[in-house]
Amino acid sequence: MNELSTEIMAALAKKEDVGEIIRQAVEQAVNGLLKNELTVFLGYQAYQRPDQTNNYRNGSYERQLTTKYGDITVQVPRDRTGEFKQQTIDRYQRRTDSLEDMVIHLYRRGITTKEIAELMEKMYGSYYTPATMSNITQNIAEQVERFHPLAAAKEALTAFIAVWGKKYPSLKNLAQQEHLFTYYAFPKAIRGSIYSTNLIESFNKGFKSNIRKKQQFPNEDSLSRFTVTRCLDYNDRNAGRTHRGFASCQDTLDSMFD
Repeated sequence: MNELSTEIMAALAKKEDVGEIIRQAVEQAVNGLLKNELTVFLGYQAYQRPDQTNNYRNGSYERQLTTKYGDITVQVPRDRTGEFKQQTIDRYQRRTDSLEDMVIHLYRRGITTKEIAELMEKMYGSYYTPATMSNITQNIAEQVERFHPLAAAKEALTAFIAVWGKKYPSLKNLAQQEHLFTYYAFPKAIRGSIYSTNLIESFNKGFKSNIRKKQQFPNEDSLSRFTVTRCLDYNDRNAGRTHRGFASCQDTLDSMFD
């Protein structure tokens, strides 16, 4: 669970204003757009050191921008030769309405890369090349994919607890469980396998059936040996099994645990 998601969950659970959290999200997204602009302009990532170029990143300078969610600090990146001219914010612009609307729209809705590109094109016109569009929309789309389903799940949980919490007080403890929605951090193809209890239920059912067949155990050690034997046998039979969905997202999983 990332920091932004944790803060939103805490604010929703306490019925606090999430305006500051949204303001920070807008600030982060705007600065992300600026960094992506410079990346496309230079033609290489921040961690790369190409040989055939005399132009490099050269720090940044701050600007204050007033939005409907509050003032944000913008870090405008610079290049060494001074050729880079960012287009995210007009040179003398101090207020913006459409920019944060676009960002919040991305965070609120699980939209496609195509829809994001259309929003960007509407805002910035024909300035951005296809390469620029691809770079920026890919970055934001990944953030939206991670953020949206998690936030929606937490909102649904908060609403559910509000309705049933008084009748079933133990439900309120759900909102306090830090790792309740951790599975949303994993690819969609395997989320069902993570939160489903089908495998353990099947194992337990088979285990109970085997115990009934044996009828009795002379002592606790005998029961312990039987239990361990069944578990080891289960592990041996399933050690090489690739569960549904895992093969298709193996590269993603590898990158998550590098």
